[in-house]
Amino acid sequence: MADDRDTFDSIRAAKSAMRKEIRRLRKELPDRSQRSEQIVQRLFCSDWYKASRSVFMYIDMPGEVETRDLFHRMIEDDRRVAVPYCDGPTLRAYWCTSLSELERGTYGILEPSAELRAHPDRQAAIRYFDMIITPAIAVDRSGGRLGQGGGFYDRFIAETRRAGTNTVIIAIAFDCQLVDHVPIALHDMRVDAIATETATYHCHPSRSDG
Repeated sequence: MADDRDTFDSIRAAKSAMRKEIRRLRKELPDRSQRSEQIVQRLFCSDWYKASRSVFMYIDMPGEVETRDLFHRMIEDDRRVAVPYCDGPTLRAYWCTSLSELERGTYGILEPSAELRAHPDRQAAIRYFDMIITPAIAVDRSGGRLGQGGGFYDRFIAETRRAGTNTVIIAIAFDCQLVDHVPIALHDMRVDAIATETATYHCHPSRSDG
């Protein structure tokens, strides 16, 4: 048990150090809006997007790849779009038709009000999504993903895997967030693909991860 604890502590420390360094690099990155647009264009050109009809995506916070234009263009493309909100430790999905429906909520993210999310026709089940677009602090070419540390997306991805859907899970990040190896614990979930401003990486995560 002591060895397991030492391993856990080592991974946690490595994650903390990586978050600090990547956040610094991301903060110093010039032209984030232009780079975000390049990532968005890469997504729109992908076969995954062309085949999708329903998409789960995050709404950006400061420093992240900007997704608001992506949201508007998906709506214009007649995609059904869901956005996340926090329900205690659980990430839930809300069918959203306009960003005006969102307000600052948990951890400062934009999410629907309690009144709106209570509508049954706005509650989105995981089985509906053709594509999930996740944020990341750091990613690696094997699909390793480092998040903010709350585990919300890891649990959400794990639930998607258990549902047995063909959902494609894509992390979007700037090139400076791509690392050789993301420290991974047993509960951490890998993604299927990564899109940056210069490349798209096809990963092959084990469906048994986590």
